[in-house]
Amino acid sequence: MRATSVLSLTILLGALGACAAEKPKAPLMSPVSQVTDFGYSNRDLANNRIEVTYLGPSRRVSTWRASRQEAVDEAKAQAEELATWRAAQVALDKGKPAFQVVDKHTDVEVDVRDYYEPYPSAWYPYPYPYGWARGPFYPLYPPYYGTYRDAYAQAQSKLTVQLLDKMQPGALDARETADRLGKKYSPPPAPKPGGKPDAQKPAKENT
Repeated sequence: MRATSVLSLTILLGALGACAAEKPKAPLMSPVSQVTDFGYSNRDLANNRIEVTYLGPSRRVSTWRASRQEAVDEAKAQAEELATWRAAQVALDKGKPAFQVVDKHTDVEVDVRDYYEPYPSAWYPYPYPYGWARGPFYPLYPPYYGTYRDAYAQAQSKLTVQLLDKMQPGALDARETADRLGKKYSPPPAPKPGGKPDAQKPAKENT
């Protein structure tokens, strides 16, 4: 009975996983109000200032603190760049050619999760040559619960940005910043179905 239940659960989880894999991912530059688990938000402040917040996507990292620092730093840098990209977009939408980041605050939250096997099991003595083997738990032997651990990091960057009517020392060019970061983080265009590059076409022989 338990084997049948586990098999059914495995099939169900496999089907759900396939459905999740088929679901298209939203672009990184998406409103957080639509995607909910990552994306940007911004609001107007006084005197041509705006506040831009970017919540980065959650990423799996090492459960060991020393081993995950590089991934945590990458998550932080990505959130800051995507917040800067959004600031450049807002500046262009408002007709401002430049902007300056006057305040920046970035946090990275690491969530370590422990998972437990839902069904207890135990180690049982089996005749030679099997020795001990694991099977369903019965009161005769002490139960054993399998455990494992995962860790996920998610960064959030908040920028206070001054919009400018012209370039100043220390300011960022809105068009150049938007183009540069858009090229870095936008997905590549999908290839046309059935199309082949001209370079792959065989050359005709002269006869």
